[in-house]
Amino acid sequence: LSQCYLQFKRQDLVHVVMDLGRPSPDTLLVRVELGKDDCDPFVLCVAQKKVATRLAKEMQDLSVFCPERRPGDKHGLPVSMNVLSECAEATAGVLDSRLCGAITQYQKHVQYIHISDRYCGPKLME
Repeated sequence: LSQCYLQFKRQDLVHVVMDLGRPSPDTLLVRVELGKDDCDPFVLCVAQKKVATRLAKEMQDLSVFCPERRPGDKHGLPVSMNVLSECAEATAGVLDSRLCGAITQYQKHVQYIHISDRYCGPKLME
């Protein structure tokens, strides 16, 4: 674990009042950068169905290396989730029973989990 970023909104009075008119969900973004020798190269994304569709179109690595979305129930995840993966063996190794149980328990709160050794952000607009 070399870096971890936490990004979330402050809960102050101004934002509480502003959220009454136009609510905005709080988001926690955790980014972990691993060294090159820490794991085998692969691309994996577990996401809510609508989010998976959007990410497959917008993210460069997912659109190139993960051409198809598979239903989550094939991997022991809730039906509301999709899995985009480059390598089936790596997916089975990462999505063990403990992780699948945690995702199932907190499925309302998990928008997506994106693991990639080729992460380069959203596609560039031409």
